Amino acid sequence: MKDFMKIMWATVVGLFVFTIITSVLSVFALVGVAAVGSSKTEVKPNTVYHLVLNGSITDRVVENPLAMLSEEMNTGLGLEDILASIEKAEKNENIKGIYLDIKSIETSYATIQEMRNALEEFKKSGKFVVAYADNYTTGLYYLASVADKIYMNTQGVIDWRGMSGQAVFFKDLLDKLGVRMQIFKVGTYKSAVEPFTAMEMSDANREQTMCYINSIWNNILDDISVARNISKEQLLAYADNGLLLVETDESVKAGMVDSVLYKNDMDKVLASMMQLEEDKKPVKLSHTKMLEVTDADAEVQALLSDKIAVYYAEGDIVDEGKKGIVSGKVAKDLRKLREDDKVKAVVLRVNSGGGSAFGSEQMWYEIEQLKAVKPVVVSMGDYAASGGYYISCAANYIIAQPATLTGSIGIFGMIPEFEKLAKRIGVTMETVSTNKLGGMDNFVKPMNNDAKAIMQRTINDGYELFVKRCADGRGMSTDAIKAIAEGRVWTGEDAVEIGLVDALGGVDEAIAKAKELAGAEDAVVATYPEKKSIFEEYIATLTEMASQPATPVEQLKQTIGIEYISDEPSVQARMPYYIEIN
Repeated sequence: MKDFMKIMWATVVGLFVFTIITSVLSVFALVGVAAVGSSKTEVKPNTVYHLVLNGSITDRVVENPLAMLSEEMNTGLGLEDILASIEKAEKNENIKGIYLDIKSIETSYATIQEMRNALEEFKKSGKFVVAYADNYTTGLYYLASVADKIYMNTQGVIDWRGMSGQAVFFKDLLDKLGVRMQIFKVGTYKSAVEPFTAMEMSDANREQTMCYINSIWNNILDDISVARNISKEQLLAYADNGLLLVETDESVKAGMVDSVLYKNDMDKVLASMMQLEEDKKPVKLSHTKMLEVTDADAEVQALLSDKIAVYYAEGDIVDEGKKGIVSGKVAKDLRKLREDDKVKAVVLRVNSGGGSAFGSEQMWYEIEQLKAVKPVVVSMGDYAASGGYYISCAANYIIAQPATLTGSIGIFGMIPEFEKLAKRIGVTMETVSTNKLGGMDNFVKPMNNDAKAIMQRTINDGYELFVKRCADGRGMSTDAIKAIAEGRVWTGEDAVEIGLVDALGGVDEAIAKAKELAGAEDAVVATYPEKKSIFEEYIATLTEMASQPATPVEQLKQTIGIEYISDEPSVQARMPYYIEIN
């Protein structure tokens, strides 16, 4: 009884202390929100937009209210914010150029192409772009190549050695653990199950991987060749001989960078490019401050004008939850956009490798309903594959970046079976059932033949429905879709050739097409879903921090990438797995 009372009082005291701390932090958060809400950045003459690229870049960034306490808590950058800031920098007469301060970024080549294209458009205004990095990876250099001048640290190197794709396989590990995956799929190229059933790539998967890596690599070579006036043959030779990995001076001789210097000297470079007097320094406006630059007239106009809605759908497709593309929430949001008379067209920004087949179908239906009332244009991000393509195919028009990974029209199911593992740890299970399929969900026993047949039939039916959706959406026959389906992944560039995508481009091109289809050239752009306030994000962050840590089993599932097996329905429309591209 005494122990019970001790535990009870300790719990009460702990909750009391937690409440006090939470209340105090909430006050600080509210003060911070008020300060942010009232802030406005004035752009001074001779300003440079100082864009520091460090961390992950996603389509939209979720603000982390605790980032004010430490830069290490920063959640990264949002492509939406970067593109908007580049446009503001182009229109603001006090901003003379953009300084790309490149450190390290985690993103895919389609996002890099989106930023690169925006910077190309910015340069048409006559303003300059300059880039600096201590070292350049292939992706970082590809982005920097758009700049008028490229600089690098005197001890830096360019990691220029071609592209490769790596996939990790877990079959041997699962065998040792006593876990077996029961696989059901349609599609020769539907390789999402390979990491759990094989120790190496299948011939079909190796073929498709090599195909899309070559496509992306050739795009990079073409763009850099034009930007730096270096032939593709010479760029290939640099990659093969590893020259740029060794001698810094060779990067200058090869024409890959304009000069090597220490970062502290970049102020002199910027002052020179702006033709400032010798004792004058450029004013550098950070990305955070650029986000605070507002146009009051534009904000008022946005409230009164017709709208082109840009709806961001990013992450795994799930039926429920708080993260990713939650099918029920997205369907509800799209319904609201359909019923909003001010919204004349919708740009659906899809950045997803897929997920729940059921959820994909629900969103497909809402997009069909939306399309019956107003135009829908899809803008594809890094991925719009499998379930990501499922929800895209209903649109009036589809636009993708050349490096977008799309297609992967296929379905699979993966059911774990833990019989050996259970025996090893001394666990047994006995099932009593009224019918032969009653124990179908017993993961400790292998599925019987009847259950397997039903599961495979479900997968086959799902595939046929997927193919029909694509055929109807693209105005093609089911046979034509099947010829390019089978779970195969295509780049956006190749997808245009085979009819899965209409044109190449980014969000801006999609918005322009939406305006054209809606006959609403004067419509303003509004983004959805609405972002949470900093205070709302703060409360959500506290809640997440207070949640229980993952169990060892959950940690193992996350490590080997199978957490969705029990968290999501067994039938998945998911791309073959995220191959790391270097």
